[in-house]
Amino acid sequence: MVLTRLALPTMRAQDSGTIVNVASLAGRFPLDDEATYSTTKFGLRIFSFAVAEELRNTNVRICVVSPGPVETGFILDESVVDTVPPLVFSQPMSTADEIADLVLASAADGRRERTKPALSGKIATLTYLVPAVRKLLVPMLERKGEREKKKYLARHSK
Repeated sequence: MVLTRLALPTMRAQDSGTIVNVASLAGRFPLDDEATYSTTKFGLRIFSFAVAEELRNTNVRICVVSPGPVETGFILDESVVDTVPPLVFSQPMSTADEIADLVLASAADGRRERTKPALSGKIATLTYLVPAVRKLLVPMLERKGEREKKKYLARHSK
């Protein structure tokens, strides 16, 4: 957010530029025991949308990429993987390169938000709009996530 505010005077003066912030689906579908992470990603997403509205009559664009889990050490490192909520493993993992491609695509076309996996983005939106759906889905997704997490740990413990 600080970097956005620092870059904006130059971008406004040039009346061009694109900022792409990387939020998370966790900012749309809160994770148990991850309140701080979900809150900061929600905040970054809403900040980005608010600044984009402030700039709507300019050629400066603010975009958001909201990925689900990304196959990196952030969640897959041996020292932390046991603490990652099963819900995270319930959806396909993206690679860092796939997320980088979304950032580049957003910078090129200015699309307001991209999510990956796309279906997870749609589900997150649905659960945000209809909270009762989240209560129905979470137990199923957690069971699936437990199974997928066990498979992942078995594959990578060799």
